[in-house]
Amino acid sequence: MTKIIRSILLILVASVFITGCAKWQEVKKDKVVSAHKVSFELKEENWYALKGEKNYSITKDGVLLQKISLNVLDLEKGLSKTKKNIPSDILSHQLAELIIEELRLVNDKNSFNLVSNNPEQLDTAEAVQIIYQTKDNDNNTIKTNSSYFIFDKNLYLLSYSAPLLHFYGKDLDLYQQFKKTIKLDK
Repeated sequence: MTKIIRSILLILVASVFITGCAKWQEVKKDKVVSAHKVSFELKEENWYALKGEKNYSITKDGVLLQKISLNVLDLEKGLSKTKKNIPSDILSHQLAELIIEELRLVNDKNSFNLVSNNPEQLDTAEAVQIIYQTKDNDNNTIKTNSSYFIFDKNLYLLSYSAPLLHFYGKDLDLYQQFKKTIKLDK
């Protein structure tokens, strides 16, 4: 009985620690959401959102099973691992090279696998789509479909991440629809 109580307390403490005092809120179907000068529409119910100062995440089954996130990075601060600054007028292929180098350092070099790297358009912004795979601590393959673009003197990262087995393909079409609704607020 003591082990059960200890386990429950550990789960409660861990969940408070991981999410802080933030509250996940349900995202209503067909509602236009605006976060960090980006507006988008989610066409399906049962998703939950968490908005932070420089990020916005949504999930349906939990962030370890699938997550769509929008992160905003200040161009003047540079990338966290390579410490390289990104000029606001950088070309897409140059941005891709810097991001891939950063991703290799952030993730274990042995588990990082670049799947594709292509230019794309998100509303009025030229973006680069980088799809890659990594391994988590349990040796599960996590696949991430990410788009990087510069807007309003910031580097934006829009990504969909999920375990390759069972979950990645489950909501990939929804993520693609989600990307088509993105509007950059002027």
